[in-house]
Amino acid sequence: MPALIVAATLGAAMLAGSLDIALVVLSFEIVAIATLILVGITTDVSESNEAALKFFLYGAAAVAIMLFGFSLLYGLTGSTHIEIAADGRTASLAVLALAIALVGFAFKMAVAPFHMWAPDVYQGAPTPIAGFIAVVPKAAAVAIVLRLLHGSFAAQQFAWRPLMEALAAVSMTVGNLAALRQTNVKRLLAYSSIAQIGYVLVGVAVSGTDPAAARAALFYLIVYLPMNLGAFFAAARVEQVARRTELDAFAGLWKRAPALSLTLTIALLSLAGVPPLGGYIGKVLLLSAAVSNGASWLAVVLAVNVVVAVYYYLRIIARMYLAPSDASENFQRQPAMEVALAVSTVLTIVLGTVPDAAVRWVQSAWR
Repeated sequence: MPALIVAATLGAAMLAGSLDIALVVLSFEIVAIATLILVGITTDVSESNEAALKFFLYGAAAVAIMLFGFSLLYGLTGSTHIEIAADGRTASLAVLALAIALVGFAFKMAVAPFHMWAPDVYQGAPTPIAGFIAVVPKAAAVAIVLRLLHGSFAAQQFAWRPLMEALAAVSMTVGNLAALRQTNVKRLLAYSSIAQIGYVLVGVAVSGTDPAAARAALFYLIVYLPMNLGAFFAAARVEQVARRTELDAFAGLWKRAPALSLTLTIALLSLAGVPPLGGYIGKVLLLSAAVSNGASWLAVVLAVNVVVAVYYYLRIIARMYLAPSDASENFQRQPAMEVALAVSTVLTIVLGTVPDAAVRWVQSAWR
């Protein structure tokens, strides 16, 4: 498993830094194959096998659609470099090629309405792996989408901005509304991740007129990494002991595992955007970017969705601290998991209280 995680991470890093369509496709496939094996690695669990099959089918469709868009773009420009723009005669066809390629990336990022695979896959996959695929491949896909939009399609902002705004609004709304009805924490976090990528796309959508918006999206991805992994790692710890991730398994958790309850609470509050945690700073930057660049309606949608999301995050927290429980599971020490939870918690707090270093790093990385 560690080798597969390293391979997927390397592929994601290559994808984020690619400037050539061929390398983008190669990196995309490295990530896809490694994560597919990770999802189905517990071959004796039927849910894991089903999740792997769905992940494979939807992933194959995403790659096929993306390749078709890229092949059309290559035919128009005669180059595989992502910063080579189509000329005026073929600009409209280039926009069509972009839209087709973006559908493939939307599947990878689980952006609504291309999200249908995510809840089942996240629920069936091993919980730490679900956290991994909810963060790393998405971050890499966002990075390469930003390169495309600001490279070959910088002059077509009039076409792709409305598309990205619509995807952002739909994704965060669908994700949050669906999460309200979930009783399984892994499935709830899956829909939460769909909403979270919608927040990121707010910054992507308005980045054509303001580089600060792209930096806000990248900063939110940095914050999203520790707080989302922290939530999934905590859920994985509960699953190890209780053998399930239904909400009832979290009842009275603070009495049995106070440290674990605290780390999960911090992760959930950050995902909800409660100050002074990292998620709050990220959402403020995205709201400011939307308002500053003429997308006030999108800022309103984001703000409303943040309020809606608070409810289902607080449901888990309330269950941990207020619900009675007869469970007597013994949470034995697991140093590796405890270190992972501690690191994610510290980063979530630091990125909210002293975000300057991360902001400066993003500014130097995106120029």
